[in-house]
Amino acid sequence: MKVEVIKMEQGARKEAFVEYLERLYREDNRRALAILRRGLSGDQKAKLDMYPFVIRFLRQGATKWEEDVLFAIASLFAFHPSTDGIGDMGTVMKQVRQRTNSDSIEGRFMAMLRAPSENVLDHLKQCVSLARSKEVPIDWNQLYKDLLWWNSDGMRVQRRWASSFWGDRNEDQNSGG
Repeated sequence: MKVEVIKMEQGARKEAFVEYLERLYREDNRRALAILRRGLSGDQKAKLDMYPFVIRFLRQGATKWEEDVLFAIASLFAFHPSTDGIGDMGTVMKQVRQRTNSDSIEGRFMAMLRAPSENVLDHLKQCVSLARSKEVPIDWNQLYKDLLWWNSDGMRVQRRWASSFWGDRNEDQNSGG
């Protein structure tokens, strides 16, 4: 019973965190977004500057991975703020591929899928940059949840992303895409 309460609490924090980032964007808080964007540099001082905006959303007893994901989502959102994304990163990269008509997108996506947690955030930066360049919005709440489960048994997140990316291939080919 107590575990269920903790899971619900954790889920609520994730949503509140993304809502907070979206509010910073809607309110045009350029200072906050600039500070969060600097987190992409990987510099520890830049990460310290992010603490006033991010740390309140880190649950007590969080793992290093949960902290890394929280800070990465904040930085990536500030780099590519979008509030109307739908689907997971497989859907995002599928849209990027459709807009670029480039074979290299599939290779980048595969590299991200295969990446262990210690490298996935670097691959994700590249994919978010591509999404930004092609004006493909990201569902930040979904991405946050997915990254927290990146290391789960059975690679369920990676399999779902792959299904989203390669699913409906016949439909794409029939429509000329």
